[in-house]
Amino acid sequence: MIFWVPKKFGGHNFKFMTNCSVGYSNILFGLLTIGCCQDPQFFYLWGLKVPKKLMPFGLLLVNSIIVPNSDVVGHLTGIFAALIIKYCGFYSLRLLPRI
Repeated sequence: MIFWVPKKFGGHNFKFMTNCSVGYSNILFGLLTIGCCQDPQFFYLWGLKVPKKLMPFGLLLVNSIIVPNSDVVGHLTGIFAALIIKYCGFYSLRLLPRI
């Protein structure tokens, strides 16, 4: 949880400061993002060639329209955490011991 946030980022709102946005859907958005960063790089939607990297953001937009009370900040955190894992070298780390 975040206990100190500057005012320009919503620190004056006590409800924002006590909200914990961790859930299974955040993890699913992260896994979806890692899956979309794999080959092939494009998919076809109604005859248009669309980059797969845009798919998590499109699903985030659709999810926020269909479920208005869903936690958009948590889902964005899942997406950004997956991008950090993929492109900052953490994807190749192995946390399990070798047998």
